[in-house]
Amino acid sequence: MKPSLDFTAGKTYFTKSGDKVTLSEFKDCIYPFLGTNGFYYTSKGGVHIDNEKSNYDLVTEYEEEEEEEEESISVITYCPHYELMLEYIKDCAESQTPWLSWEHKGCYENTWGTLSQHPNWQKDVSYRRKVKTILINGFEVPEPLRVAPEWGTIVYFVDILQDELFDSFTYGIMKGGDDLIKLGLSHLAKDAAIRHAQALLSLTKEVK
Repeated sequence: MKPSLDFTAGKTYFTKSGDKVTLSEFKDCIYPFLGTNGFYYTSKGGVHIDNEKSNYDLVTEYEEEEEEEEESISVITYCPHYELMLEYIKDCAESQTPWLSWEHKGCYENTWGTLSQHPNWQKDVSYRRKVKTILINGFEVPEPLRVAPEWGTIVYFVDILQDELFDSFTYGIMKGGDDLIKLGLSHLAKDAAIRHAQALLSLTKEVK
């Protein structure tokens, strides 16, 4: 009988289909690993899906000395959401329900929805961490910048005297940028600045 593999976070393994996958530690009692290919793995190297399960199961450990010929060298398989996966792993270490802080949107959908479980990291689905918000007169608006962005970043700030309700500046070039950030009126997105301005106007704007 072939001995079972000792799966360890940080090590690289081959799937049955020949893909090379590196495991990261994942805080889940059933699936303690998350592979670079976007699949959750059990302690025995099985994937969390039933369909085509045998293709994605981990079968052998990758060892560099085994790959002598250049033609046989394979690259690690990365999910297109890999960078987000790393962020999600950090959230899992801090929360029992990390998915509640994340949203997903299908390629044919216009709105984001809160996740109800661990994301499946599907290629045709977009994922993001929820934008932090504040309440102004009952309106939920994106939280303004609290720290200075990188030099050269375009910053949008609330300006109720403008028809568009916002103006912008390039951080590090315009004087007074730090003051606007300290006032809590600046955002990295144009839409966020507009929503912020609309919420402020709701406090004083005459209702007809």
